Amino acid sequence: MRRLKLFPIQRALLRMLQRLTSQEIRHKIVWLCWCDLMCGVDPCFWLERLASQPDEALYLWLGDR
Repeated sequence: MRRLKLFPIQRALLRMLQRLTSQEIRHKIVWLCWCDLMCGVDPCFWLERLASQPDEALYLWLGDR
């Protein structure tokens, strides 16, 4: 992400990944982030919003996504 100059997204993604313990959920978050980037959507909004949410809210959001 450094080459793409997406530092806010990088920081938000790292914060999110540091708090997650499930490797499966980590992989899903990374894939969704890249999917949004490829589609031209800024994933920083949902990364920052979900970083402070409890795990249950994150799992529900992933299910809806």
